[in-house]
Amino acid sequence: MSWFRKELIECAACKGIGKQAPLRPVKLEMEGPHKDFFMLLQGICLACRGAGKVRR
Repeated sequence: MSWFRKELIECAACKGIGKQAPLRPVKLEMEGPHKDFFMLLQGICLACRGAGKVRR
């Protein structure tokens, strides 16, 4: 079982319009206050993360 995932997917924020980027490894099974934050980063490309477009 892999604790980390790294793959190309469509960005949930910009819909991957010319901004697809490999996700950083994200720990899928997390405990504690940062769990929601790490789950939120899944599916967001690096460009959108850098621009702060994660909030909706």
